[in-house]
Amino acid sequence: MLIHSEHWQKDLKEVCALILDATIKEDDKYQVGLTKIFFRTGMLALLEGLRADRLNALVTLVQKNLKRRVARKRFIAQKAAAVVVQSWWRGVQARREVQAIRREAAAVKIQKVSRGFVQRRAFLRQRQSAIKIQSCSSTIPSTDLELAWL
Repeated sequence: MLIHSEHWQKDLKEVCALILDATIKEDDKYQVGLTKIFFRTGMLALLEGLRADRLNALVTLVQKNLKRRVARKRFIAQKAAAVVVQSWWRGVQARREVQAIRREAAAVKIQKVSRGFVQRRAFLRQRQSAIKIQSCSSTIPSTDLELAWL
């Protein structure tokens, strides 16, 4: 944990030497034997402290990433829910707009039919009146008509 993972595959003595070189800058604070490493007073506590600090940093990193992942999943779920609500609301608005367009078209059609009815009725009345006038004038002798107009 105190050195990069690419060095873990080497011999155990080499790994120990790398760890000691990376953490303890003074060579007189430790001595490497054939099977053991000898430390001066307080060096083992220093190494344990470094190890504990590194473990705490790694645990914090894992916790941070886990919290980020949970927050991201929650955000994506909320975003998906918002999209569903927004699409539903746009559908409601579109249906209202279509209904308003249909009502307006129906009102225009009703107005068109009623105006046509009124105009047809007026035309038919004038036509009937013209027919009655024309039918009455054909029964009067032409001489009388000429006199009537004079």
